[in-house]
Amino acid sequence: MGGYLQAYTLYSSVRPFGITGIVAGWDSELELPVDGQVGSGPKIGSGGKVEGLFMIEPSGQYWGYYGAATGKGRQTAKAELEKLDLAAGKLSLQDGVKEAARIIYVAHADNKDKEFELEMTWISSLDGPTKGRHEEVPKDILEEAEKLAKKHLDDDDDEEETKEDDKMEE
Repeated sequence: MGGYLQAYTLYSSVRPFGITGIVAGWDSELELPVDGQVGSGPKIGSGGKVEGLFMIEPSGQYWGYYGAATGKGRQTAKAELEKLDLAAGKLSLQDGVKEAARIIYVAHADNKDKEFELEMTWISSLDGPTKGRHEEVPKDILEEAEKLAKKHLDDDDDEEETKEDDKMEE
């Protein structure tokens, strides 16, 4: 995909893409045969499994990440993602949903005048809740994550007010 986007920067007859994309890839442990497949091919890399999270710039440059953000609140979201230590790989799927909701609410807090609706999807291993399929996060789990995210924002607001009151008293 990076090569495709980069090719559009080379010729004056085509217009470059003006987007930054975040693309995730995950291959199930279950190897399903493909019609007409001959041989197994490489296990990973070009022509094989591609797993991970990549951010692709309009120029065609791309980088791999454990967590990525783009758009208006990206700096705030990146700072929150760095606190999670995603490289350790110890975040459960349910905790990941809660943290993602919290980060989205924190990053969106600067735009309080704009309402938004949180929608999330997830995928798990074969022994997880989605059985390797990409599905919407169940409503009860999503509602709990949103409730915790809103509570976190309220707690942060209370802490800031307390700090401001303390400074005024001094």
